[in-house]
Amino acid sequence: MYRNLNKCLFRFCVETATCWASSKPEVVKSSGLALRAVLTETLQQVDRDTCGKVVEELSNGLKYQYHTAWNIVLPILATLTEQVGPLHPELLYPMLRQLSELRASDNMKLEKEVDFVVGKAVAAMGPRRVLEAIPLNITGDETEYEFQASWLLPVFREHISRTQLAYFIDHFLPLAARCLDRSKYAATQKDTIGKKTFEVLSYQMWSLLPGFCTYPTDLGESFKNLARILGTQLTARKEIRLDILTGLRHLIMSSLEVVEDKAEMTRFSKNFLPILFNLYTTK
Repeated sequence: MYRNLNKCLFRFCVETATCWASSKPEVVKSSGLALRAVLTETLQQVDRDTCGKVVEELSNGLKYQYHTAWNIVLPILATLTEQVGPLHPELLYPMLRQLSELRASDNMKLEKEVDFVVGKAVAAMGPRRVLEAIPLNITGDETEYEFQASWLLPVFREHISRTQLAYFIDHFLPLAARCLDRSKYAATQKDTIGKKTFEVLSYQMWSLLPGFCTYPTDLGESFKNLARILGTQLTARKEIRLDILTGLRHLIMSSLEVVEDKAEMTRFSKNFLPILFNLYTTK
């Protein structure tokens, strides 16, 4: 049964994808609806090799010869990503790189649609996996001024949840600090563009915190490594205070479902309450 399903699904994808070259919009649209329905029902039942073949076949829809059908192809790839991402995330890496290159092209008019597919990847496979496929290439070095993948940060902000809080601590927190240091250095050099650019990047990275705090998978292990930093930054930096407060609120709500997580948040509450009262009572 499963062998037949593997074979039939791939054959169906190959045959249906030929419709993308049709000059009739209704044919292209119908092929998209059919593919999305079939992928949703079958992809999680087939083996890894078949998933890989399906991903490769449908990714061909990103070739320029199908550009008139991209508005149909991209939602199909979003459905594909939702189904394959949790099971075989590495199979999506080439497709994500294609999407990144496509988005950077001069004649691309479907940025929001590309962002939607990548957002589905963030939700399905987590930010670490997505960054393995599409590196941010931001280090905070003096020579950096062009950040072709910085469009990922707003996409991450909208789609991160149920992932490792440790990844924010180990990756984005140091990177945000380096960008802030670079902004301050640029200010001393009267480099207005550099100051503003790295300042915005630092803010964008901090804006990811609420997503990482939404039902994190490692709250009990990781929050202790972040609590002191959040307490210090709450008082020191007004510009990221709202993100920190939102993150704390999400952590509290997330912890209510797990006894160990609730105990961890309770343990640190005595540290945060005085800080919060001071913020509330200080004009």
